[in-house]
Amino acid sequence: MDKYIRKLKYRLRELKMQRDAFSLACQGIERDLTDEHAATARAYATAKQELLHVSSRGSDDVARCGDRRGSAGEPSGPVDPSPSCSLLHPSSSKQVPPDNEEEDQSVLNTLDSNMQEFVRNAMERSTSQMVAKYQALLAEKEHAQEAQLQTLREYYTHSMSSSTADAWATVTQLQAQTKALETDKTSLGLEFTQLKIDHAALKEELQDFQERVRLQDEENTSAKSFWQKSTDMIKENRRLTEEIVHLTSEVAKAHEVIAAKEAAITALQVSVHELEVQSKGMDDEKRVWSDRLTTVEVAQHQMTQDNTAMYAQMMAMQTGCDARLEQMKAQYEHQRRT
Repeated sequence: MDKYIRKLKYRLRELKMQRDAFSLACQGIERDLTDEHAATARAYATAKQELLHVSSRGSDDVARCGDRRGSAGEPSGPVDPSPSCSLLHPSSSKQVPPDNEEEDQSVLNTLDSNMQEFVRNAMERSTSQMVAKYQALLAEKEHAQEAQLQTLREYYTHSMSSSTADAWATVTQLQAQTKALETDKTSLGLEFTQLKIDHAALKEELQDFQERVRLQDEENTSAKSFWQKSTDMIKENRRLTEEIVHLTSEVAKAHEVIAAKEAAITALQVSVHELEVQSKGMDDEKRVWSDRLTTVEVAQHQMTQDNTAMYAQMMAMQTGCDARLEQMKAQYEHQRRT
């Protein structure tokens, strides 16, 4: 039983370690999401600075090209355009369109919306992958824990049933032996009583015979008859004495057999009592194991609730990340307008 207790304690420690590992994994997910959001914010700010830099550089190139054309006048021949002017104007003979700034602003808006869409899709994809990964790990661990708990429950149930069946079989066998010994004791008691009756009858018969011999001795005065009767009486007395000795030995043997049977019955009664005590102890131990299994099931249920709470916390973190992304979008829109 101590081995079973150690196994249960080890299993509880393992479940606690798995719960701690899952907590650390959730913290790692939160830290990774925070780092991902920070990196996304930095990339977003860098892209915004680059877009603003490109926009300002394009405006400066347009202004420089306009000043150059105004100072040089109308060219009389082919003029090689500068790299900046040729970049902004495909044809050197055309004037700068007045809505160039609006086109740049439209390009910036398009790039901004594309960047926001890319960042949002990347964050959603990363969050979905992490959530799916840890959901699969959580389901696998719960399945393994349920399988181990079912194996332990079946093993303990089979062990208790086997022990109880063996104990009751032993008790039944000992009860049958006790009943057989009691039957033998009763029959021996009857035989002993019959031997006592026979012994008493023989004693009475001997006394009667001795009395008859005495009376006959008094009646007969002749020496021949006296010696003959004395010889017959001695022979009869010897025969009766031998029979009494034999009956006495039989009675002694019967006493010994009865004493041995009584000792065996006493030992069997003690064994039956001990087995009944062991059976009661096994029933108590079975109830204790049932309570412990119930405790383990309650602990597993509590761990399942904790895992569900952690999953809800992860979903709340994802919702917070989405809200933070929307807030970043709003801040960017506000900064871009200002």
